[in-house]
Amino acid sequence: MYEYLCPQCEIKFESLHKPRKYCSLRCAADARTEQVRKKETKICRVCQIEKNRSEFSFKSKEKGSLRFECKKCHLIKLKNKPEEWKKKEKIRGRIKSRVKAGLDPHFEGKYPNTPPRNVNIRWKDANGYIQIYRPNHPNSRETGLIVEHRWIMSEYLGRPLFKKENVHHKNGVKDDNRYINLELWTTAQPSGQRVEDKIKWCIEFLEQYASEKLAR
Repeated sequence: MYEYLCPQCEIKFESLHKPRKYCSLRCAADARTEQVRKKETKICRVCQIEKNRSEFSFKSKEKGSLRFECKKCHLIKLKNKPEEWKKKEKIRGRIKSRVKAGLDPHFEGKYPNTPPRNVNIRWKDANGYIQIYRPNHPNSRETGLIVEHRWIMSEYLGRPLFKKENVHHKNGVKDDNRYINLELWTTAQPSGQRVEDKIKWCIEFLEQYASEKLAR
């Protein structure tokens, strides 16, 4: 039995075999890593040119995050990739983005930038409102999307909403689109304070919302 001192961890260890320098493979690997890091230059495997170690570094800050080729050779390698590889990479990226968005990753068609153009789909946007797809509705945007509470109010009134009309949630919950929780608001108001302007605006307002009362 022979005793040795590991130069890496500085711990004494015993061995029955031939003399060993390190107590374990872990210490040997750490020692080699430190020796490599002390070098300021490295030889590229592709162009066989000795360059600074910064030319081989990844964006990540993990230990030992170095490429075998320099940045210049790596860019050339990416440009010369076969078309099959590029297609596979696009498919992998598409699947990841679909899974993240909660969509079907095995859909053979192509999803648009907006969620799938399906009449039956409902989802919550970043502001907390429910979005639906109604391309033929007068109040829908160019993408065919409309917030659900405006669509419900329009269906109840039997007409599209005007530009100066908005729908308010009584309980403040943006995704509670029951009609009993919705009420129609308007931001229209007279452009001035003259009596003639107010009378004209009042007549237009009654013709729009209470024509039966104006007829009396």
